[in-house]
Amino acid sequence: MQIFDCGPLLNLLSTYVVGFTLPDGRNHYDYIGTGTLVEITGKLGILTAKHVLDVLPTEGEARIALFRNRNIGDFAMLDLAHTTRVSLNDADVGFLTLPAPLSTTLNAYKSFKPLITDAVHTPELPRLAVLLGVPDEWTTNEIVLGGHRRQFHLLGTKGTIIEKRQQGSHDIFTLRPDLADPYAAPKSYGGVSGGGVWLAFISEDGRDVADRRLIGVAYLEREIPGEGLVIDCYGPETIYRDLVNAVAEQAAQVQ
Repeated sequence: MQIFDCGPLLNLLSTYVVGFTLPDGRNHYDYIGTGTLVEITGKLGILTAKHVLDVLPTEGEARIALFRNRNIGDFAMLDLAHTTRVSLNDADVGFLTLPAPLSTTLNAYKSFKPLITDAVHTPELPRLAVLLGVPDEWTTNEIVLGGHRRQFHLLGTKGTIIEKRQQGSHDIFTLRPDLADPYAAPKSYGGVSGGGVWLAFISEDGRDVADRRLIGVAYLEREIPGEGLVIDCYGPETIYRDLVNAVAEQAAQVQ
């Protein structure tokens, strides 16, 4: 089987990625974390880490960066007063529902990954884990006409799942990023928190992606001797079972 080219896959998955920024009062925007555009029980929103949501105020505006082919494509203003949040008390995972005007606009040209609770089938094909997120050190403020603009560089890399474990009722796995050029790796993965980990199933001839599934949310960076920097992620049971059920329960309470 030929060596699989990750470039087109990373370009495809980048359309689901968003970066959260908040104004700092000096015409700058501070970067606070990454998210993935998803649909849960008919609601369009952003899957991210709970500690990223905790930084967002309940009122005012945030600006989210949107990506196209791993490059910054556009920005969108997010009215935080018209969002709703669902998070798990004992897991660093959360969901931010987008207000209708913005979700309708984004749905016209962006991709939202449906999180289906029965999405457990995995094809018997070679598979590849992929992490997408924005390291804080890869963002910069640039002076432009009329003020400042935050520049973003999206990290998309293969990874190896080196450990799986249970923490209470939640599943966690540890991902070691495997960058093609180790010297290009960020010194820290801070800012990648909330980013999605995907599992891509490669066709038998090694040319195409037969299927892809969102399997994790990054939430913690740490260093393991002999492995280097690794990222702990909540896994598919926490996302597809616990978070999806929590969103459905909150929706039932509102009705």
